[in-house]
Amino acid sequence: MKNNKGFLLAESLVVSTFVITVLLFLFVQFQNLMTTYKNNMKYNSPKALYSLGTVSNYLSSDPNNLTVLNNNLNSQKYFLVYDKANGGCSTLLSLDQSYCNTLFEDADISKLYYTKSDLTELKNYIKSNDDSNINQKTRDFIKRLSADEIENKGRFIAEFSSGDYATMAINNTSVGPGPITPPAPGSQCVVGTIPVPVVTTGDGMYYDNGCVYKGGNPDNYVELNGELWRIVSINPDATLNIIKQTSIGKMPFDSGRSNDWKVSSINNYLNNTYFNSLPINIKNKLVNREFSTGYLYHESEETSTSKVGLISALEYAKASADTNCRKDNYLLNTNCANQNWLFKNGYTLTRNDQVPKKGGQTAVIVLRIKNGEVISGTPGNPTANDVSSYDEIYPVMILTQTVLTGEGTETNPYKIA
Repeated sequence: MKNNKGFLLAESLVVSTFVITVLLFLFVQFQNLMTTYKNNMKYNSPKALYSLGTVSNYLSSDPNNLTVLNNNLNSQKYFLVYDKANGGCSTLLSLDQSYCNTLFEDADISKLYYTKSDLTELKNYIKSNDDSNINQKTRDFIKRLSADEIENKGRFIAEFSSGDYATMAINNTSVGPGPITPPAPGSQCVVGTIPVPVVTTGDGMYYDNGCVYKGGNPDNYVELNGELWRIVSINPDATLNIIKQTSIGKMPFDSGRSNDWKVSSINNYLNNTYFNSLPINIKNKLVNREFSTGYLYHESEETSTSKVGLISALEYAKASADTNCRKDNYLLNTNCANQNWLFKNGYTLTRNDQVPKKGGQTAVIVLRIKNGEVISGTPGNPTANDVSSYDEIYPVMILTQTVLTGEGTETNPYKIA
């Protein structure tokens, strides 16, 4: 009987040990599974990759930036492109610092590193060096990455404020959209993040020395702060030229009768009173950059830097899908009002433009659009308009490259995600 009890006790111990071992094994495997799951949710998530892709396209659109990035890898294992806590975007790169920092903040990136696609050297470096620029979580992420080299590729590694991480290889010899080139038939322009087909007739997106909306009522509506704006065109850096759908009132170009935009009263009003009335979330989406003061008959440009401007006569003419409205004939050309979503009844004030005079000279004058017709006197010998006249004002701003939702229609406009 004692032997039976001893046998049962021994058997119970064996079974208990086996069960405990299995449970411990399952617990460890569950813990590993949860760790892997958490890492997968934090590492290279679709949202993180998308944000990094937007930043990557911006950084690599200028070949000079690629040169700076790669030259710095000759003397170090990585190049710190952006550090939110220490100055933001690197001043070594050819970037608009204000726009660059805004772009990174919108992407929620706290640090961005550039390194070789082959991570062997970087992995060995962080293993033997206590670099204060790279925290332990970033080190853990780098250790998990494949070190395979991809020919002619560099690599961005992004650390997000949320604790997410993402990496993306780039072609370090020719990357990003760069200046917009004429799309092939049936191809697309990209509005924010939404592809839009290029058309050659009717309402829609055209290619006219860049991606431009033309026609009577294209789907180019965008909502800001509960108000409707419309996209005029896309800049080479993927920012959007937008104009307010409704007038903010009638004002003169300059109450002192100056035709110089830089010192005009309308410039002062738009970039102080009007700009300061906008909510901070909208201000942060605007790019401080150069507005063209325009030339009527050719593409050369004089510029002035500001946050808010006015439409130019050239932009107005380009919005017409009527082939009889051309950049060489739209002074006093009633055809430019045809198939033109920018057409408004009454007088609309534009920026001052530089136009040709007889003898090959030019004159900087203020142009106005009267019932769809650009007026400035007679073609070839324009005269200055009365800059103190009160005309409708439609502010123009430049919206940063950003993620958009919606369809661009009046009932379902594009919205900032």
